[in-house]
Amino acid sequence: MKNRFMKNLILFGAGFILLSLASCYRKNNTGVALNYEVVPMVQSTQGNVNFKVFSYGYDPDDAIERCKMDAVHAVLFKGIPGSNQEKPLIPDLDAFNKNREYFAKFFGIKDVKDISTTAVSIFGRVRLLPGYANGPYRLYVGFSGDGSVNPNDRMKVDNRYKVGVAVAVNVSLLRRRLEQDGIIKKFEF
Repeated sequence: MKNRFMKNLILFGAGFILLSLASCYRKNNTGVALNYEVVPMVQSTQGNVNFKVFSYGYDPDDAIERCKMDAVHAVLFKGIPGSNQEKPLIPDLDAFNKNREYFAKFFGIKDVKDISTTAVSIFGRVRLLPGYANGPYRLYVGFSGDGSVNPNDRMKVDNRYKVGVAVAVNVSLLRRRLEQDGIIKKFEF
């Protein structure tokens, strides 16, 4: 009897630990695992939000391009804590689900099915269009400062590179495009 109680207690404890670890797996409001990090920067300007984004890529250049994509994704679906854009432009999961094809084209993702299982840069699972670096998302993001990467913000992790880049996202233009395309409601006073 005592042995059975201990066995059940151990199983319960192991289950609790597994559930606790599973809840630590960070997801955004689209139910998607995030594979980038954002760090706010103080000098955001009217209509723009400046922050540093860390992303992964096959090589440093790929990681830098993914930083731009992930920066726009963060503004759209995550928000930038500690900045003038703390809330995401699209906080509603329904808006994301209704417009998967739109976001696949916007981010240059080849297969619409991938948009539901990716935070744009989940490494190795996304089939990007050959010209993904020319996707419409690029119109709304640029490098903040001179665009150079600090040597401390470039590191090799396993078989890929993690790069941090200071970016500026033009939230005003991005919001206007989403309003014109009917993705979000027009912001009125």
